[in-house]
Amino acid sequence: MEKRNGHHGENEPETGENEETAPAPPKQSCSRSDESNIFILDGNNTETTTTGGCATTDERRTSTSNYSSRQKIDSLGKIRPPFPWFGMDIGGTLVKLVYFEPKDITAEEEQEEVENLKSIRRYLTSNIAYGKTGIRDVHLEMKDLTICGRTGNLHFIRFPTQDLPAFLQMARNKHFSSLHTTLCATGGGAYKFEFDFRQMADLQLLKLDELDCLIRGVLYIDSVVSNPSECYYYENPTDPEHCVQKPFTLENPYPLLLVNIGSGVSILAVYSKNNYKRVTGTRQKLKQEVPVTRSIRKWLNDVDAKLQDCFASTDWNMFRDSSNGIEEYNTSFTSFINKSIDDVVPTVTGRTYPNQKPWITGNIRIELKGRATAFKVWDTNSSSCSERLCDHTLRSRCEQDL
Repeated sequence: MEKRNGHHGENEPETGENEETAPAPPKQSCSRSDESNIFILDGNNTETTTTGGCATTDERRTSTSNYSSRQKIDSLGKIRPPFPWFGMDIGGTLVKLVYFEPKDITAEEEQEEVENLKSIRRYLTSNIAYGKTGIRDVHLEMKDLTICGRTGNLHFIRFPTQDLPAFLQMARNKHFSSLHTTLCATGGGAYKFEFDFRQMADLQLLKLDELDCLIRGVLYIDSVVSNPSECYYYENPTDPEHCVQKPFTLENPYPLLLVNIGSGVSILAVYSKNNYKRVTGTRQKLKQEVPVTRSIRKWLNDVDAKLQDCFASTDWNMFRDSSNGIEEYNTSFTSFINKSIDDVVPTVTGRTYPNQKPWITGNIRIELKGRATAFKVWDTNSSSCSERLCDHTLRSRCEQDL
């Protein structure tokens, strides 16, 4: 959303089908960035008139302006994604979810709206608490915003990252995947829980750069909220008696230091919306666990038959006759069995890694390696093919374990 709601608007492309009531305006060249900024005007069209001139010219200008308005509305409807609109950040401690609630739904749209979408909107907007730990911060709600040509409210919801499985189960129960197949997400959890989203909720994650979204989000919030301003500074900060909080606008903010405080801290030096670098910060402390080398027995199909032949030809009475007591008899008896197993069953040495999943077999590792290789060389065809093959193999293996 931030990308489509930048600060500086540009000329909007006017595309659409020709109408008989008015001639089509001349085509204008536009770049990809022009197309992304089509939503900045928030649906308002400014008409400029000039005094004097003939009535025919004014009439043609009015007709062209009406045509442009219709074309912009049609273009918005084709480009913007279907509802519901979500974005989420999966951090080390909390999952932050932002939901856009449209308030300009027409009667026709309401009739065509599917029941799953209505159920999701009612559930998110009619509750403040979700389960035992989910909370909607009502005091942070932003009302009457225009995003992608639609007017509505932004809701901010949070819950502990450890309760993410409950959220995925809710998404599954609400049949979210029937409305969307992809969610935009940032944070390390977008990588850590990617498989859980696919397996439990049948959802793909579009992983975006967290710092890029952070900068665009700050600039967007400042552009749409002016009274009171979300940004402030302290006047006379060293004097407690005269220290006063003052509003601060980001009209000309660059350069600036942006400090993001979460489970970790990141400090960014921002020179423009697209030019920044990480100055310093903290790193999450990870517990390093070295791989462990283990020796395991590989029980082949013919092992049972070999052991049966060995034990069938053994004179078991000799263990009893040569023993002076029950303990000696038991020791010699079990030692012979273990010796027979060692001779027949081969031993394989392998390495186990931390957090190793039981369903990650050798074949799956080969597919994962192929997917990573295709991604590194930017081979989109091979990468998408490997992605589908990995998903199919993992699903099949997990179903076997279950």
